[in-house]
Amino acid sequence: MATSVVVTAVLWGALIWIGYSSGLRFPVAGGAGREQDWGELGPILATNLAAALGLASGMLTAGLSTFASSIILGLFTGAVFHGAVDALGAAGAAQTLAPYFVFEGLGLLAASVAGFIPVLGLLRHWGAGGAVTVRSSLRAYGAAVRWTLPPLATSLVLITAGAVLEVIGGIPQ
Repeated sequence: MATSVVVTAVLWGALIWIGYSSGLRFPVAGGAGREQDWGELGPILATNLAAALGLASGMLTAGLSTFASSIILGLFTGAVFHGAVDALGAAGAAQTLAPYFVFEGLGLLAASVAGFIPVLGLLRHWGAGGAVTVRSSLRAYGAAVRWTLPPLATSLVLITAGAVLEVIGGIPQ
């Protein structure tokens, strides 16, 4: 799992930096950082959980869907940060986004970790030496899938917490 964490951190860090540096700007919602109607919780949660499940689906696609989703979400996240900093300044963006995005962002990263675990386990199996067969490769991949459950569960908890914080307008003072 440690390799998956490193791969995810490097990939997302690079993509967020590229997205931030790209000059793309997404408008920051006027209500960001303010209390919202509880009716917004469902749509926020649905959007974020769909993104997390898209990232985690790499466990079924040998990491390909995780990689593709990471590119899209990483670039988008960087562009949103850029828009927030342009609109609100660095301190304002941090104050507005940090209370909930820390949870949502870590949740998405945990889902990405889950999506990469099986393929990295398979690559480790292939590099370990010894006889590599289709059967042994499928076993190695399947054995690695069980390690996806802790980061996936962590992802769902963090994303739910982030969505609740987004609705209530951040961490209560």
